[in-house]
Order: sequence, then structure tokens, then C-alpha cells
Amino acid sequence: STQSTWGPLLRGSEGQRTLLQMGDAINEARALGQKFVEKYYSTMARSPKSLHGFYAAEAQLLWVFGDEELTNVTDVQTRLIDLGIESGTISFESFDSIPSPNLGVVIMTAGAISGAVRPMRFVQTFLLTFHPPHTYYVAGDIFRVLNEAPAAVPPPPSPAPAPTSITQAPTPPRSPVTNPVAVEHAQHAEKLHEEQARLHALQQQQQQQQQQQQQQQQQQQQHQQQQHQAQAQAQAPPAPSPPKPAGTPSWASKLFG
Repeated sequence: STQSTWGPLLRGSEGQRTLLQMGDAINEARALGQKFVEKYYSTMARSPKSLHGFYAAEAQLLWVFGDEELTNVTDVQTRLIDLGIESGTISFESFDSIPSPNLGVVIMTAGAISGAVRPMRFVQTFLLTFHPPHTYYVAGDIFRVLNEAPAAVPPPPSPAPAPTSITQAPTPPRSPVTNPVAVEHAQHAEKLHEEQARLHALQQQQQQQQQQQQQQQQQQQQHQQQQHQAQAQAQAPPAPSPPKPAGTPSWASKLFG
């Protein structure tokens, strides 16, 4: 298998019991999320070609770099290497995690990549699913670049003051200045809401697929049982006729005897 086994690091002290099976689910999801993001971004920075080990075989991905969208792990790894991420630094500024059904965990992060070919800020959301006995893999992943950090540009020189005239025109009122930080936070919140809705739909789709597979398996088992019963009936020998009692004359002996 090409998947990593970082999952056992999340195991509780009692061995087979996972974090989400003990105590407060919110705190346990936060602890699991902390371990995951540390391991994930550490691997991304040191060995991006090994990221595939975090993902389940059926994982759904969407990595958005401006107009470019990547939907499989191999393309993501190649893109990160092309960006020179191994020569840069990755830091996650914040993360939040909550438990989801079937012992899953949803994790949302915001961070930055600096020192690489293309420094950038990003947001990322993960859906982790539980694989017994004590392993988690990424089933859903949405990554979006918020902006690329431009090179530092020196400010323009201040213009020379205009000579003071005797009569000055009144200064026109200034138009309100939009706070770029508030605008960016609003955009960030809207994108996160869209990503959470996408993950919820993905989780419902996976549950429906599991239910359909279970129904198909039950139908196959019933069909096999019916075939076995038909074969057993066809192979069974016919029941022998009961013997006639000794000394009892036949109808012919009664008529002609």
C-alpha cells in the first residue's frame, strides 16, 4: 500500500479505542486535527512527493490556483514541486476541526507559503474518515490560493508641497476608504462556507454509495441461496415406493384365481 500509517499516532492509551470514541468529541476532534495538520504540512514542506500517503484510494480533491484546478494527488505533488515548495516555509495561521458522522473529522486551515518561487496565502479544508482499527485518511480535500504575495515595491517619493495661495479652494470631502482586511475576511468566510457545503454533499454521496453497495450484496446473497436450494432439490433421489404386504393377492388373482 502507498498510504502512510500516521493514523496510529492518533490512537488512545487503551490501544484499540480511537480518540473519537473517548470523552468529549469536540476536544478530541481538535486534538486529532492538531496532530494531522502538523504532520501534513511538515510532509508537504520536506517531501511533497509523499503527500499521497495521507489520502484514501477514493479521495476527492480540488486544488485551485487561480484559473487552474487540480483533482488528483499526482498533479498536486507535481505542482508543489514546480513551485519550489521544498525551498520555502509553510505555516498554518489557524485551524478549526469538528467531528462528523461515522467517527470522521472536518478540519479547516488558513496558512501561508513563503520563500518559494511563488509565495502565497491559502485556505484548505479536509474531511478525514476512520479506517479500523485506528487509522484516518483524507477522503475530501479543498485547497484554494487566496492571493500571491507580490515582491516588495518601494513607495513613491512624496510630491513637493504646492505654493500657498492667498485664496484656497475648500478641500473636497474624502470618499470612504474600504478596509482591505475586512473585505478579505468577508471573502474568506464566503469561500469557507462554500467549501463546507461541498464537503457535506460529498459525505452524503459516499453514504448513499455505501447503502447501494450493501443492497447489491444482499440481493446477490439471496440469489445465491435460491440457486443452492434449486440445485439441492434437483439432485435429491426420488422416494422409493412402499413394499406390498406379503400374502396379499393382487386384483388379478381375485378375478381369475
